[in-house]
Parts: sequence; C-alpha cells; structure tokens
Amino acid sequence: MIIIRHEQMLVFSQQARKRFEDQMVVHIKKNTKQIDSLTEAQLRERVIDLIISAESHQIDEEENVKQYIDLFFDLPSDVFNDSEVKAILQTNDLSSSTKIAFLNDTLDSGGGT
Repeated sequence: MIIIRHEQMLVFSQQARKRFEDQMVVHIKKNTKQIDSLTEAQLRERVIDLIISAESHQIDEEENVKQYIDLFFDLPSDVFNDSEVKAILQTNDLSSSTKIAFLNDTLDSGGGT
C-alpha cells in the first residue's frame, strides 16, 4: 500500500496551482487585447489575485475560476464593491457555477459597472 503524506499532498497541490496559474497567464495573453501595458509579472500577479478572490467566494472549481478570471480581468477592481456583485459573491448557498452564471447575467446587463 502506498501512503501519501500530508507534505507530499501539499507539494502536489502547489504544483497544480502553479500549472493553473501558468495556463491562465497564457490564456489571458492570447484572449485579452488590453494587457499590452502589463508586464508578465504584473499579469501573473493579477491572475493570482483573482484566483484568491474567487476562492474567498467559494468559487473553486477550475472551470469556474477560469470564467471568474475572464469576467473580472478587464473590469476595474471597484466592480467588486457594486451591491449586486457583492450580493452574488457573498451568498453562501449558491454553487460556484450558479454564482458565475449570475455574475455573467449581472455584468452583461450593465449591472456591476
């Protein structure tokens, strides 16, 4: 029987997180036109900040975190202070997919800006 120690799981988790960050940086570079003013380090920092923000709102499934980053990457950070956006993000009884769907609807309809 193979036993994986807690420390080994942390290393695996850190590697998966770094791989996801790398994928998101490449994705944003390829799909976002307004990043020319950002250095690679600034871009990575913004991606990491958005991952942390997503996790703090119980958005933790990889595809939903990707959508969260896509939604908020080009928006000003004060959009997080919008009452509709805050209400969605702070609701604990919504799945992460439902939060993303509500955020999409709210931001697409002009809310949150």
